[in-house]
Amino acid sequence: MRKKYHRTLKEVCEDHLWPDPGKPDPQKSWRHRAVAEVLRRIPESGYRRLRQLKAIGLFRWFVPTYGVQGAVTCFDDEGGIPFKVIYLSPRLELAAWDIAVAVVAHELAHLVLDHQFGSTEREQEIYEEEVFRLLCEWGFEREAKKHEAVIKWKTSWYSR
Repeated sequence: MRKKYHRTLKEVCEDHLWPDPGKPDPQKSWRHRAVAEVLRRIPESGYRRLRQLKAIGLFRWFVPTYGVQGAVTCFDDEGGIPFKVIYLSPRLELAAWDIAVAVVAHELAHLVLDHQFGSTEREQEIYEEEVFRLLCEWGFEREAKKHEAVIKWKTSWYSR
């Protein structure tokens, strides 16, 4: 049986119902694929209600990637004024103390530096360099170096 789609992913994004800012990427995770499927197939009455809830600020997504230990995510309040949320993963309970401290400092540095979302890969690299420098200025150089080493190890491990 063929699935009936009531709208495109582009329409979902235009209606501000996609979980992430910027370009939609349903292949980002299994959860993102499921979100795309449901939002495209849900009947108009349910979809309309979700748009209303989103418009008045009663509904927000937060779908961090599995490997993320911490993140800063931007949301809009009911008046359309953006605010940022720092996400600290429960996985940090299992991390070494230096890593937990580095993650918290790292995410706070993104806020202090007013980094924007939906930036290019090169801008992300620049942001990470700025964060590292700021962490060193703040006295977290040892923790930041350990955190950077862990990220490099995870990246090489998961890219196998």
